[in-house]
Amino acid sequence: MNPTAERITGWRAAEAQGQPVTAVLTLVSDATREPIESIPARCVREGRAVDLDDGALLVRRDGTEIAIGDSAAPLRDHDGNMAGVVLVFHDVTERRRVACQLARQGARDTLTGLIGGKQFEERLARVLAQVGVAEHALCYLDLDRFKVANDACGHEAGDELLRRIASLFYGLLGSRDTLARVGGDEFGVLLEHCSLTKAQEIAGKLQRAIEDFRYVSKGRSFSLGVSIGLVPITAASGRTADLLRTARAACYAAKNAGGNRVHLARPEPAPQVQQQVESRRIVRLSRAVDEGHFQLYAQATVPLAPERPVRSRCEILLRLADEHGGVEAAGAFLPRAERHRLMPAIDRWVVRQTIEVLGRLHRDRPGFELPVCSINLSASSLDDADLIPAVREYLAQHRLPPEALCFEISEAAALGNIAEMVRLISEVQAMGCGIGLDNFAAASPRSPTSRRCRSIT
Repeated sequence: MNPTAERITGWRAAEAQGQPVTAVLTLVSDATREPIESIPARCVREGRAVDLDDGALLVRRDGTEIAIGDSAAPLRDHDGNMAGVVLVFHDVTERRRVACQLARQGARDTLTGLIGGKQFEERLARVLAQVGVAEHALCYLDLDRFKVANDACGHEAGDELLRRIASLFYGLLGSRDTLARVGGDEFGVLLEHCSLTKAQEIAGKLQRAIEDFRYVSKGRSFSLGVSIGLVPITAASGRTADLLRTARAACYAAKNAGGNRVHLARPEPAPQVQQQVESRRIVRLSRAVDEGHFQLYAQATVPLAPERPVRSRCEILLRLADEHGGVEAAGAFLPRAERHRLMPAIDRWVVRQTIEVLGRLHRDRPGFELPVCSINLSASSLDDADLIPAVREYLAQHRLPPEALCFEISEAAALGNIAEMVRLISEVQAMGCGIGLDNFAAASPRSPTSRRCRSIT
């Protein structure tokens, strides 16, 4: 025993000589207070080097305790036979204290002051373990367009924005609800003793609060949205990881559907059945593009207040004929088309068919003033270098004046691809068509409601 071993154990080398190792090196578990097997004994039994697990305490000769790390390795003679064991141990009290302090700090998010992901999961686990007749729900929230503000104004402004949003959410929740920051711009809300109807009401309130929220930094104003996945917590929710996975998937479904909305998780079919259903839907969408099964509708756009006479305008809306003789609204199939990269082809079909109809009117009814028809372009079409040449070809083929068309780009798509948006604006204006910023401070893909459009001239 060297002097450090004497100091740590409280035994002098002369006094320890002849004593059992377990008397000099008495180990107990910090968590259970149960004795821990002698490390030298394990080394002899297993014939290899062994290490002491974390959380061990050494009971010194005077009864005091000290946290230690410990390892033992066999000593062998020239023939490879074990001749003894060398034991190394050291004081890890300070290291363990720092680790505990960091763990306590990790329970709270230092930026917003909310609880962190680990503690949130612990609360979810507690609710799952006690789930019974009481109703509970989980919301998973992911901010829309946060990256735009963060990149434009810097990370300090982004941090301040997250603090303000956390405070906004916190003020809208009750004393029994738990709000946590679980990711960069992601939040979790645990609603205990809350019916699904009430949970939907709360989720809608959170979504509208962000929709109405404006953040001003460096003279610039930013509007955000939030995609919310809502999941009822029941005995069938599975483990904590399963519940969180379902809530995240519901959140991403809300984001894929256009964002700034609440998506309620529904029981899903078995993966194999779900894959077959999804495959049939994609085949049907692809066939609709190839065979023209889509339908176009025109909705008039009129001023709310009387104005001087202006040229009539309308918006082109897209529908898909279903298998039962009805039609599907765009919101039912466009998100799927976006995911499977069918939107450029669909946009091209809409443009071609609109120009064909307007060209026929222009040819068959001389002197008739054509309305200005607005056509929505998806984010995918911003990257379609062949779109504008195709539009020129269609206009020339049907001899349609270009001012009869106005292309609309959603605000979210425009902000996400500034360079391509500028290129598209220049090419559209050079062609003679109009262009506008669609869904200005709103989100509603090809929907006839809640639309605002700002013209770009």
